[in-house]
Amino acid sequence: MAEYDFCVERLPEEITRQLIIESFSEAIIIVNRNSEIIYCNRRMRELFGYTKEELYRKPLSILIPDVFKNIHSVQAETHFENPENRSMGIGMNLFGRKKDGTDLPVEVSLSTLKAENNTYIMAFISDISIRHKIENELIERNQELKSFAGMLSHDINSLLAGIVGFSDLLIETSDYPVEKQKEFLQIISDYGRKAVTIIREILLLSSVSKENIEMAKVDIDSIIQEAIKRNSDLIRENKAEIRISENIDNLVSYGPWIEEVFYNLISNAVKYGGNPPVIEIICERLNDKCVKYGVKDNGAGISDENKSFILLEQSDMKEKIVKGHGIGLPMVAKIIQKLGGILEINNHPEGGTCFCFTLPSH
Repeated sequence: MAEYDFCVERLPEEITRQLIIESFSEAIIIVNRNSEIIYCNRRMRELFGYTKEELYRKPLSILIPDVFKNIHSVQAETHFENPENRSMGIGMNLFGRKKDGTDLPVEVSLSTLKAENNTYIMAFISDISIRHKIENELIERNQELKSFAGMLSHDINSLLAGIVGFSDLLIETSDYPVEKQKEFLQIISDYGRKAVTIIREILLLSSVSKENIEMAKVDIDSIIQEAIKRNSDLIRENKAEIRISENIDNLVSYGPWIEEVFYNLISNAVKYGGNPPVIEIICERLNDKCVKYGVKDNGAGISDENKSFILLEQSDMKEKIVKGHGIGLPMVAKIIQKLGGILEINNHPEGGTCFCFTLPSH
């Protein structure tokens, strides 16, 4: 079998070196010893939003965020003194500065080009925006899960300890009166339901960041009824009254998450409403694209400081929990945001708070 020497010179004449470089899917830039840009390919220009003329003979620093300029200057000089092919910024989060002033997360590999009298650096630049976004989301979700689970582990342990303790009392002592036995069994049942709720919250939080959810038509009235059913014991204990608007519009969304929103808002309204609580569930069709739902209580209202804790996006779940207003509200805000909606918290002059959320109808 004949051996072939594959080299640039053997390529068809119409396939030029420039054509090859221009067709690369990676951004390529070449700079001289003075860190002046002497070449950039099509992908580079598209990525950073410049034309050839805007980059030619310009200092490389125009593509570097201010925070990295001093570091880059030292690294560039070092690379010219000791040229080698390598990756740049190992262990660092590297960014490039686009023409519009925004920063772009990138990955950079360097190569040295030695001509007869000059040395040049060629950089291969990859846009890692998607990877960077996914990594940040994973970090945030893991932090939330860690903080959330750590904060609730004590509550779960206490509930389980209570269940075991009262169960042991019933097993070890047979002469408790029937009413006392019923009291212990009721406590065991209550503790068990609370533990299930906490575990459900943790599992739901772990799923909120998933991208691939199946959107379908949601029967909101059925969702509300199910959320009320899940709160039935709490509603009965507090003698709460639930009023539902006659016209409840449906939408295309993700039912399990919306049910969790109503469940948490109704639970919160019953716990911190008036005495007795009167809860109103309202619906307003804003336009053909949006529907607004609300859960209004007749309680004392919520302070502006606590509103900010719920509505602002923060990385530490502990900072999101509002004392006295339930563990579910930060999750409600996160779910609504994930569904492309908006959460509002309004105190009414006549008393009470309305948690309103607007969602896309399609």
